[in-house]
Amino acid sequence: MYMVNTKQMETINASRLVENVLLTQERRFKRHKITFLNGFDVSKADDFGIKGIRRMLTTTLVNLLDNAIYWTDDDDEKDKYIWIGPSNDLESPAIVIADNGPGFIDSATDIVQPFYTRKPGGMGIGLYYADMVMKSHGGRLAFPEKRALDRPEVVKNGACIAMVFNKK
Repeated sequence: MYMVNTKQMETINASRLVENVLLTQERRFKRHKITFLNGFDVSKADDFGIKGIRRMLTTTLVNLLDNAIYWTDDDDEKDKYIWIGPSNDLESPAIVIADNGPGFIDSATDIVQPFYTRKPGGMGIGLYYADMVMKSHGGRLAFPEKRALDRPEVVKNGACIAMVFNKK
């Protein structure tokens, strides 16, 4: 099992983690003409506490958003959407990131391997890092099927990644 330094652990609400990350990403959404949908604003009752290292979880969420921005930015003719929201549809509470890009064509097992990428010039470290962070926090990175989770219609056919947290 991957371990983290428990002295750096703190409890933070999932909505607060997302809010902090969004403050750093708003300009990018505007520059790439992406409409961002905050599911935490709509589902306030589904917010949940996370015990973890804020810096690691923030970096993970930024990385997942970076991927979503990259893959939705392939077509200037279509409207681009990214949604982040809470979910209780998996075994534990989760932060879900979904977009209306092309979605995944590879297996979950492959895309979390180090140096595996379909991004031209990419390093293939981002999803590997995200997976390791989630494991080190007792959770997991999940890649739900297109219709498995409740999310807005505009992001039902693109990529969907869930940061699934341990219930404890």
